[in-house]
Amino acid sequence: MKEKIMKSRYFVPSFYSLFFVIVFLVSFYLTFPVESIRQRIITEIETQTPLRAEIKQVNVSPIFSLKINDLMLYKAEKQLIQIDELRIRPSALSVFSSSLNLPFNARLLGGETTGTLVYGKKTKRMEKADVKITGVNLVEITSLIPADLGNKSPLFQGFLNGSFSIALGAQPKGEFGFDISNLGVKNLRLKGLSLPEFNNMESSLKGKIEDETTKIEDLKLEGEGLDLAVAGTMPLLWKMKRGGVVDLGLKLQLTGPKFAVFRGLLTSYLVTEANGTLGGKISGTVLNPRLVKDSRNSDI
Repeated sequence: MKEKIMKSRYFVPSFYSLFFVIVFLVSFYLTFPVESIRQRIITEIETQTPLRAEIKQVNVSPIFSLKINDLMLYKAEKQLIQIDELRIRPSALSVFSSSLNLPFNARLLGGETTGTLVYGKKTKRMEKADVKITGVNLVEITSLIPADLGNKSPLFQGFLNGSFSIALGAQPKGEFGFDISNLGVKNLRLKGLSLPEFNNMESSLKGKIEDETTKIEDLKLEGEGLDLAVAGTMPLLWKMKRGGVVDLGLKLQLTGPKFAVFRGLLTSYLVTEANGTLGGKISGTVLNPRLVKDSRNSDI
C-alpha cells in the first residue's frame, strides 16, 4: 500500500503543496505586522470614542482569526472596563461582499459575550449587531457608575444575561431582552435622597428600537417589599447625551417598614390607587426628568 502511494503521480505534487503551505504559515507568523494591527485598533477606538485604549497583546492567524488579550478602556485616566480576551473570526465569504461579518467571542466582567457584527466596507460603519450576554457579574461594573451619586459609590451585585439585535443606519431597528438574578444595590442616591438597601431581587427588561425611539415594553423589578413595573418610550441609548423626550408610565408597590419613609415621600409625586399601588409617569427630558401624577397606566 505504501509503495502504491509513493509511486502515485499525485504524491509528489501533493507533498510539495503541503510543504509550501507549511512554509507559508511559518512565514506568515514570522512576518505579519501584528504591532501595526495593535496600534490600528487602538487608534480606531480612540478616534471613534472618547475613550483611551490599551492592548497587551494581539495574535493573528492565517485562517482569518484575531485574538486580543487584555484590552483596557479608560476615560479621564480612570479604567472603565477590561476585556480579558476577545476573539474575532471574519467570515471568509464576506471578505468578497460589500459587508464584512465579524463573529466574535469575548470574556469580560466575569462572563461571556458572543455574537456577530456586520461592518459596511463602503460606509465604514457598523451596520448590524447580534449579541448574546451570559453571566456578567454586576460587581464588576461598579467602576462604570458615576461617582457623583453620593459620598459612597453605589455597589451592585447579581448576574446579567440577555441579548440584543440591532440594525443600525438612518432608521435603527431592533429588539432586546435582559434578565438580572440575585440583584442587590447599596449606597444608591436619587436627587440627594438615600434609597434603602435592596437585596435578592429579580429584574427583567424587554423592548424594541424603532422610529428613532427606544420602546420599553416591559421593565420589572421584584423583591421583598418592592414591585415595580415600567413601560413607555425614551431616546436611543447612544443619543441620550443630547437629551430627548422621556415618557415612561410606572406602577410601584412598596410594603414593610423598610420602605415606609420612602413611600411617604413618593405619595406627593404619585397617585395612590385603591389597592395601595403608586402610579404615575416619568416625563420631561433625559436631562430634566420629573415625576407626574397619572393613573392612566392600565397597560403596565
